[in-house]
Amino acid sequence: MNNKIKNAILLVCLSFISITSMAQDDDDVIRCWTDEYNAGLSDKPANIQKFIEIAQKVKDNPYQERAFINCDGTNTITIPVAVHFAGEVTCADAACLLAATEAQIQVLNEDFAATNADISVYNNLTAVCPGDYPASTLASNGTCLNFCLATSEHPASSGLEEGDPAITVGQHTWPSAGADWSGYLNIFVSDEAAAGLGTGVLGVSPLVGSANGDGFYVLPSSFGGPGVSCTSGTGINTSPTYNGGRTATHELGHYLGLEHVFAGGTCGADGDAGAVVPGAPTVNDTSPQDAPNFGCPANVTSCATAPTHCGSPDMFTSFMDYGDDACLVMFTEDQAQVMNYIANQVIPFDTDGSKCAEVSNNTVDACGVSCPTVTPMNDVGSACASAIGTLVTDWQASLGADFMDPDGSNGPNAGLQYSSVPITDATFPQTAPTGTYAGDGCGNDVQTWYAYYECDDNSDGTAESYIDAGNYALTIFADAQAPTIVADDLVCNYSVMFACAGDSEGSTTVDGSTEAPGYAGNPTESVEVVTANGCTATFMVAKAACSSTGSLNCPTVTAVNTSGSACASEIGTFVTDWQASLGADFMDADGANGPNAGLQYSSVAIGDATFPQAAPTGVYAGDGCTSEVQTWYAYYECDNNSDGTADSFVDAGNCALTIYADAQAPTIVADDAVCNYSVMFACAGDSEGTTTVDGSVEDSGYAGNPSESVEVVTMDGCTQTFMVSKPACDCNCDAEGGQF
Repeated sequence: MNNKIKNAILLVCLSFISITSMAQDDDDVIRCWTDEYNAGLSDKPANIQKFIEIAQKVKDNPYQERAFINCDGTNTITIPVAVHFAGEVTCADAACLLAATEAQIQVLNEDFAATNADISVYNNLTAVCPGDYPASTLASNGTCLNFCLATSEHPASSGLEEGDPAITVGQHTWPSAGADWSGYLNIFVSDEAAAGLGTGVLGVSPLVGSANGDGFYVLPSSFGGPGVSCTSGTGINTSPTYNGGRTATHELGHYLGLEHVFAGGTCGADGDAGAVVPGAPTVNDTSPQDAPNFGCPANVTSCATAPTHCGSPDMFTSFMDYGDDACLVMFTEDQAQVMNYIANQVIPFDTDGSKCAEVSNNTVDACGVSCPTVTPMNDVGSACASAIGTLVTDWQASLGADFMDPDGSNGPNAGLQYSSVPITDATFPQTAPTGTYAGDGCGNDVQTWYAYYECDDNSDGTAESYIDAGNYALTIFADAQAPTIVADDLVCNYSVMFACAGDSEGSTTVDGSTEAPGYAGNPTESVEVVTANGCTATFMVAKAACSSTGSLNCPTVTAVNTSGSACASEIGTFVTDWQASLGADFMDADGANGPNAGLQYSSVAIGDATFPQAAPTGVYAGDGCTSEVQTWYAYYECDNNSDGTADSFVDAGNCALTIYADAQAPTIVADDAVCNYSVMFACAGDSEGTTTVDGSVEDSGYAGNPSESVEVVTMDGCTQTFMVSKPACDCNCDAEGGQF
C-alpha cells in the first residue's frame, strides 16, 4: 500500500473521532449520529477497503482547483432517489408518504441549487458582518447536483412497475436496501429501533456513500418539507423544530463527503478543512469551531452578536451545523465543490436519466393491495342438464395456488370472485351463473364463469381494478323431454311424437309398433328418448287404445296403372277393358267396405284436395282440334268406424286416356284468276288424304258437279271423308291472261 493511500485511511479514521455529547441538544434530540456511526466503522476491513477504492478513484480523477463552482454542464448530474419507509411507518396513509417524499426531494433540490427562499438569512449576515460572512463564501450557484424521485427501471425484487415512484414500505431498513438498489441515492425513514439506533437520533449517514444499496437515515418526524405534516402509522414531519427537510440535507452532505463544521471538536485546527482523501477538494471557507450550535441564534445584528466558539463568528448557517431547520440555509463554496466532486468522481450513481424517464403515476405501489399476478386458467365443457356434476367446481379447484388471495384483503370481497360477464364488459360484474339449465327445453344453454380478483388499490373499501383469473364456458344440453304416443286407428299402429326436433327412440321399440285391432291393454309404455346431443331418459308414457273395434277389412290391393289414346269416335272398350283387368283382388272383400261398396272412380287422385270427383265421361269435350286427357282413378272407400262415412280410401290404380279430336269438315274455294281449287281445313295440321281436290284446276267457266269428296287426315291420324260444296269458276276470259 503506498503512503498516499495509507495517509488517506489514517485521515478518515481520525475524522471519526468526536465528542458524542455535542450531538445532543436540550430536547434530548440527537441531531446527527454520523460521527459515532463512522467511528464504529473505522477499523472494519470492509470500510478500510472502501476508502482504499475511494483513494484510487481520487488518484485516477484528481480534482482540478477552481475559484468557485460553475455549473457548466460537464459537472451537472441528476441523481435518482429511492425512499424506503419501514418500522412504525405504515401504509395507513399512502398519500401522506408520497407528499412527504416529494416535499423532501423539493427541499434537497432547492438547498443544493441555492434557490431556497431562506438563503436570505445568510445574505443578511453578509450585510452586517461581511468580513466573516462574505458573499464569496456562499455557494451561490449551488452544487450542480439535482435529485429526482426514480420512476423507471426499478429492481425486479421491488415489485414496482414502470411509472411507480421508487417508494417502498416495510421492505428495507437502514443501513442498506441491498445490491438491487445500487446506483440510487437511498433514503431510509423509520423509527430508531427499526434502524438499530438509539432513541432521539434524527439522522445518520456514512461519510462518503457507495451507491451500492446504502444510504442515509432520517427520523420520520423530521422527513418531508414545509407544508407537509401527516400521519401514516407514525407522525411524518411532525417535529415543530426539524420540519423543514434539513435533516436530509445535512445527512446527504455527509453522504457526499462533508464533515461537520465543528469536526474534531477543537479550536486548534479547522476540523472540516481536510480532504476526505488526499487529492480530493477541501473545505477551507468555514471558520474553526469546536462545538455545534443548537437552536436558532437570534438578534445577530453584527459580527459581535454572532455565535462564536473559537474567537471568530461560527458558520452557524451551514447545513453542516446542528441548528434548527429554520437557521440552516446554505453550503459554502468549498462544501459545494467537495460534494460535486464526490458525486461525479467517487460515488457510482446511475446518472444517465433512465431511472427518472417515466412520468410518475403518483401512486405508492407498495401501499396498494398485493393483488396476485396469476396465470388465467380457461377451459370449456359440456354436459346434459341433469349430469353437470362437479365440472365447474373441478375447474375452480384447478386454478391453483397462485390464485389464492395473497394478503387476505385484496378487495371488499376477498379471494376469488365469479361473474357471468367478463371484466371488459360494460356491465361487469354480474352475478355468477347458476349452473342450472335455463333454456327452452330443447336448445343448448351456454353459461360462462369468469373468475377474478377484486383490488382495492387505495384501500377505500371499493374495488378499483380487477385481475382476470380465467373462465369456464359450460354448454348445458337440454335433458330429454317426455314424448307422447298416438295411435293410428286405421292400422292400429303406434307412433311416438317427440318433444324436440332431433329426438329419437333409444333401446325401446314403441315407435311403429302394432297392436291387434281393438287392443286396450297396458295403458302406458316405457319409452327411452335420446336427444340430438346424446342425453337420454326413459319415460312411462300413456298409450291410447286402438279404437278400430268395428273396423272393416279394407282390401290390400296392387294398383294397376295404364294409359292409352284414341280418336274420339274410336274409344270403344279401352276404359272398360282396363277396369276388367283389375282382377279378382280388387273385388270388395266383405261387400260392405264403405258407403259405396266395390270399386269407385274419380277424375282426381286420392291425394287431391278436391277428391273425390265424378268419374270422367269418356266423351271428347275439347275444342274440336286439340287432344283431351281424361284419367280414371279407381279406389275403395273404407268406413273404419262404421259411422256411414268414408274415413279413408284405398288406391286401386288409374287409367289415363288421351282422346284425339275427330277430323272436321273442310271448305273448298276457287281462284277465279286461274280456276284453281283450294281446300281450307278446319284445324291446323289437317291435310287431304286419298282424294285430290286440293289444287285441282277446272276449265274456265266450269259449272259442273257442285260438290267434291274430300278425305281429311288430322295431325293425330284420325281420318274422315266429307262431301264438300264446290263453287263454279267464274272466269270469263282466257286462261292465258285475259283481263277481267
